[in-house]
Parts: sequence; structure tokens; C-alpha cells
Amino acid sequence: MERMMCLNGPEKIIQVPQLKKRPFIVHGFGTRYLKKEFLNTSPVYKKFNKFYLDQKHSNIIHCIDGKAHEELKGDGMITDMPDTLLVIKTADCLPVLLADTDSKVIGAVHCGWRGSGLRILQKALIVMKEKYSCQPSSLIAAMGPCICSKCYEVGEDVYHFFKEMNIPLCVFKKHTDRRKKYFLDLRKTNQLQLQEIGLGKNKILNVGKCTCSDEMFLSYRRDGKNNARMLSFIGLSF
Repeated sequence: MERMMCLNGPEKIIQVPQLKKRPFIVHGFGTRYLKKEFLNTSPVYKKFNKFYLDQKHSNIIHCIDGKAHEELKGDGMITDMPDTLLVIKTADCLPVLLADTDSKVIGAVHCGWRGSGLRILQKALIVMKEKYSCQPSSLIAAMGPCICSKCYEVGEDVYHFFKEMNIPLCVFKKHTDRRKKYFLDLRKTNQLQLQEIGLGKNKILNVGKCTCSDEMFLSYRRDGKNNARMLSFIGLSF
């Protein structure tokens, strides 16, 4: 597991060393203390042209090639534009930040159970290869905090959806006490999909924190149905 690094201060932005050491990349997985206003006012981030998504639990990927405009519908963004910050929102789902360190192309993907079943991460890597000529050998995928397999209880509908989509079912564990219930390993299913498309294990970074069991994070399952979301982001600065 990749060792975490935390910035000082109340923002509590989690970073991974293999991205942090690239001077042309800014990134972070926000905890519950990171607010949108901070990204707009911080000397580090305020210069960036910021893009957000109207997230739909889909496998829709947008290629960003201009200035910010109305909120795009989808769950992934890719760009090679400098001074552009891609921001996704989560509160148990898995945020994944992508970077091609040779071609200087980045991506941000929101991976819930439905998007994972639709192979959104694989689609993002295919788009990066087809549009930007990215190769797996120069790609890094950083997985942020999400609900862990011990906390993420799902029903048979999710299990059968993954089965229909030919997703390996080893990412499910049958609930011992409740019939027709399973525990889903959201992190593992996306890691396996990345490996399936050619990304080596050493290129998949994992902060390994559970949003449901650690109160430093927001959790839809633990906190109930509210609109609060954590922000994860990645940007290019040349």
C-alpha cells in the first residue's frame, strides 16, 4: 500500500508521494475538512480553471479542452490542458486520479458500484490511449479513500449486475447473517480492472482509508442522506 502524506492545516488534503514529486502535477484527496472555497482562494489552487461534474453513476467520460462552462453530466474527466483542475465529489464511492507522467495527461474518475460495474476506469484509460496516445507504462492510478469491504453491504441487484457485466465476482463476500446480502470490495474490483487493461500493480497507488469507519471522512452510509461531499482533484501546472 502506498504511504500517505497529509498537508498541514485544517484542509487535511491527502497526497501520494509518486504524484507529489512530479512538479507539473497538483493533486489531493480531500477529507471532510476540505471546502470548495479553499480551492478558490488558496494561492496554490486559485489560478486553476476548475471543472466539476454533475455525477450520474455512469461511465460517461469528458475530455476537457477549453474553459469552464456549465456543469457536465458524467463521472470522469480527462485533459492535457495546463492550469486546469479536475474535481470530483465522493462520500463513500471511490475517487481515482490518473496521470500519464510522460505525455502530461491527467484524469479524475468517480467510481461507485454502478460505474465500477460499467467499467468506467477501463473506459477512461481507453480514452486516454485513443485521444492522447497514453500508454500503460507511463500511467499512474491513485485510489483515494472509499468505503471498505467490511462496511459496504449491497443487495443481490448489485451482485447480479456485476455478473451480467462479466465483472469478477471474487470482489463479493456473502453476508453471514443476512440473506441475499453481500459485502463488496469497491477498491479491489477497480484495481483488478486496471490490471486487466494493462496497468501494473506498482502503478496502482492506494491510500487505503475507509470513509465509513474513519470520521475524518464523510460517509453516505454512516451519516445518512445529505448533500455533503468530499472533493478530490488533480491538475496540470507547467
